[in-house]
Amino acid sequence: MVLNQRFTKVSQTFEIVKLRTTFIETPILWRRVVRMNLTETLRRWPRAFDLARTASRIFGRHDSLYLSLKSILPKLGPDWTFLQAGAHDGLRNDPFREFILSYGARGILIEPWPRFYDKLRENYRHVSDKLSFVRCALTYPAGNVEFHSFTEEFVASNALDPIVLSTAGIHHSHLLKQVQNALINTDSIASMTVPGLCVEDVMSLSGLDHIDALFFDLEGHEPNILDHMNFAAV
Repeated sequence: MVLNQRFTKVSQTFEIVKLRTTFIETPILWRRVVRMNLTETLRRWPRAFDLARTASRIFGRHDSLYLSLKSILPKLGPDWTFLQAGAHDGLRNDPFREFILSYGARGILIEPWPRFYDKLRENYRHVSDKLSFVRCALTYPAGNVEFHSFTEEFVASNALDPIVLSTAGIHHSHLLKQVQNALINTDSIASMTVPGLCVEDVMSLSGLDHIDALFFDLEGHEPNILDHMNFAAV
């Protein structure tokens, strides 16, 4: 009898704790959903997105990469140049955009996947006179590269999943690892051949004679690029 009473009390306590936990987590979940929707909405208007990001910096939202870039980039001088490979759409998960804009930097933006490349040009159109856009993969040696991303249909059915919207790469496995969904398979992935160019080739095409800063997001292929670059020419 005593054991049953204790068990009942423990069960009641567990239910109360579970209820309290759910009560606490629900507003947090809703805030995340609202924030995600707001962020996606702002990305439709890049200038508004930039203002919102600037406001977040004023109120102290600083991560370690932001602080490092804020410390290093001013030392390059007033007219520094850059090359960004894997620039995506110029907004999503891009820690460099705010510095490119705030310093009026000149440079090259590289993105191989057409859907992202078109958005990249659109999202920088108000400062496009200082920028060159190249649709290619960065690779040594130069040559065509098989590239992969999620299909338009799959992206449309996952409109609020930022990982799905922002993933493209050389390997199928890289894409599949980004999405926790047992229904994902190779039918959800689109493939195409894109031109692969060296850094020196891209500079020649864009008319840029030197680069002060390299911004790479290349799925771990950065060492291959850095090992083969002719730094004397860059």
